[in-house]
Amino acid sequence: PKVLLADNGQYWAEEFEAMYTDSTYSLGNKPLFVLTSLRNDYPQSLGDSVRNELIQQKAKQQDRIAALSSNSKHVVTTKSPHEIHLTEPELVINAVMEVINSVKTGQPLK
Repeated sequence: PKVLLADNGQYWAEEFEAMYTDSTYSLGNKPLFVLTSLRNDYPQSLGDSVRNELIQQKAKQQDRIAALSSNSKHVVTTKSPHEIHLTEPELVINAVMEVINSVKTGQPLK
C-alpha cells in the first residue's frame, strides 16, 4: 500500500481497505496488538438495526487488521468510546508492554 501521509486522514480508509483486499500484504510475524472499542455510540436516530450493523462492520474490519500479522492479539472493549487511552489506560499500557516484551524476547504475544 501507499505510505500514509500526515494529513487529516481523509484517505486512510481507502489505504486500509487496500491492505485487506491485497492477499499478498502481510506484516509477517511482527507483533500487532489491536485494541477495539465496540461501544455502540452511534446515534439512536439511526435505529437499532443500522447501529448494530455498523458495529458488526467495525468488528469485522478490526478482525481483518489483526489478521495482517500471524503474531497478533485483538482485545475488544465496550466500556470505552473511541478514546480507549483516556477511559481505560490500563488496556493501552498492557498492550504496549506486551508488544515490547514480544520484540525483546522474540516470543509471540500472549
